[in-house]
Amino acid sequence: MGTRSIRWFRLPQASHFHALQCKLNFRDHKDLFEDDTDKVNYVLSFLKGTALDCFESAILDPIKPPWLSDFNLFLEELEANFGTYDPVGEAEAELKGLRMHESHQATKYFITFQQLATCIEWGNAALCRQNYNGLTKHIKDDCHDLFPMLSPISCPCSEPVTVTSLTPFRSSPT
Repeated sequence: MGTRSIRWFRLPQASHFHALQCKLNFRDHKDLFEDDTDKVNYVLSFLKGTALDCFESAILDPIKPPWLSDFNLFLEELEANFGTYDPVGEAEAELKGLRMHESHQATKYFITFQQLATCIEWGNAALCRQNYNGLTKHIKDDCHDLFPMLSPISCPCSEPVTVTSLTPFRSSPT
């Protein structure tokens, strides 16, 4: 599955399959998902349109492909058919375009930023600058009041980037 801890696949018709949510469901209901075949069938039951069409012939074929009884192989099949061609490039583009609007909550912005940041290999300074650039003006002003040395070309981040290190409203214990 790779090194990313959260994976999602963009399926046709703007629906999303979230492997993490399914895995949490499998963990909570172990009695309902005794083997990988149960897990694959559960996920297949949510597919519609082109996504379902893609798997229909394999499901109906008397000779079953290996991924129908192996959840990890099934995830690989989903990714091969519907995953992004360039996940790092896509995450970089989303990160560069991520902007917090005046009506948005800061927490949502920082969580989205963190999810995208885990998919790329930028240094802390570049991540911090990109994070700052995406903030609303009033938060940048607040940051400047909290960190007078903060400017678009400098950043107080010297530790690994986490949601808490990127959130200017978290105060350190005194």
